[in-house]
This record gives sequence, structure tokens and C-alpha cells, in this order.
Amino acid sequence: MKRNAGVFREFVEDPRGNFLVMREGDSVIVEHRLPVTNLLHRRFSFNSLEEAYNALKNSNYFTNYSHAMYLGKELARAFLLRDYEQDRL
Repeated sequence: MKRNAGVFREFVEDPRGNFLVMREGDSVIVEHRLPVTNLLHRRFSFNSLEEAYNALKNSNYFTNYSHAMYLGKELARAFLLRDYEQDRL
């Protein structure tokens, strides 16, 4: 894991856009931003990891598995950490 830690920190832009993940109280907010313009496309508010998983699992917001895996990792961290900050290890 340590040997490949840099891979997890690499930013890979997805042609369908990117996500911002943040906490608001007990909820986790996910904003889907459009590529190039970075304009807000959709804003989600989730109260549980299961709710987020069910809402996003069959969506077409991803073009590659690494982007989906990254979002899953960040969502898990956001629900576990009260002082969550995206991409902070």
C-alpha cells in the first residue's frame, strides 16, 4: 500500500466531470462538476454511505473505474470523519 500511495493522490480528470465532497452537519454533500467549465451539474445530499452508494452506483457520471473507486473512498472517509477534508490523508 505504501509503495503505491502516490497513485491514490494522482488527479485524473474524468471526461464526464469531477466531484467535490464535503460535510454539512451530519450529511455528506457531493457536487458533480462539468468538465472544462467546472459548472455545477448536480448536487446530492446523503445521510448515509448506503444512500450514496444506491444513488450513484448505476449513474453515468463515470467513464472509468478509478474515478468511481476514488469517489467511494472519499465518501467513506467523509462519513467516518467529522473534520473531513477531500484528498487529505
